[in-house]
Parts: sequence; C-alpha cells; structure tokens
Amino acid sequence: MDKFFDRLLMLKHSRIFASVPLEDLRVVAEQLQDETYVAGEEIFCRGDIADRMYIVQSGRVMIMLDADGRHVAGTFAQGEAFGEMALFDSQARSATARVIEDAELLSLNREKLHDLLLSYPHIALGLLQGMSLRLRDANDALHAEMEKR
Repeated sequence: MDKFFDRLLMLKHSRIFASVPLEDLRVVAEQLQDETYVAGEEIFCRGDIADRMYIVQSGRVMIMLDADGRHVAGTFAQGEAFGEMALFDSQARSATARVIEDAELLSLNREKLHDLLLSYPHIALGLLQGMSLRLRDANDALHAEMEKR
C-alpha cells in the first residue's frame, strides 16, 4: 500500500479527523511529516514551546503531567492525535509526551495547521469535534473520580 493512502486511512479512522470529508483529508495528508521515536524517548516536555501536533501511526505514547510519570493524563495508540491543544492557546506544553512502545508518528506544524483551518472549514469543525470529545471524556473521568470520594 502506498504511504499517501496509508495516511488517508489513518486520518479517516482517527477520532479527531473522522468527520472531515475525504477530499479535505487529502489536503491534510499532504502536509504531514513522518517522525520515528524509540521507547523511552520524549517527544516533548512540559514547558516546551508547542510547534506541532501528532498522530500515532504505530506504537504507543504516554502523556504525563509530571516528569516521573506518576500522573498519567492518557495513553495514545494508532490513529489517536495528541499535542494539538497548545497550538491554539499559544501556551507552553502542559504535559510531557514519552514513547512507551517504539512509535511512528505523523506531525503537523502550527503554521500548516492554522492555514488548513482557515482554508478548510470542515477540518476546523472536525478538529473541534475531536477536541470536544476528548474534553468530555476528561470531564467524565473527573466526575467518576469525584464520586469515588
């Protein structure tokens, strides 16, 4: 299978881009960069300047709120996106991303993402829907944790 088609499939099956029409996903796929990381490697650290978001092609990535991994915000696997939040609020990274299983990622830098969002409303809407689902999941988890107490 060719790399471009693989990217399209990955995007279409990702939660964050699932509602975006295929013709718009083609434009996104053209802008993605391949990145490879080994287990234990940090992709970014809390406090870093945010310059790109990521989509996991293979492997697993853990998002930690602290450097020692005691507070894990989530684990991301194939088709899942992370790191997009800081691209919108111009703040430093709020967490550290560490590879826990050798990973191949697709990345999209801030400038290209902003250009896509301005030019393709379906991409913007899809990204907002994906981020909203993630926020809802976080709220549900927080609510469940509060009920335990």
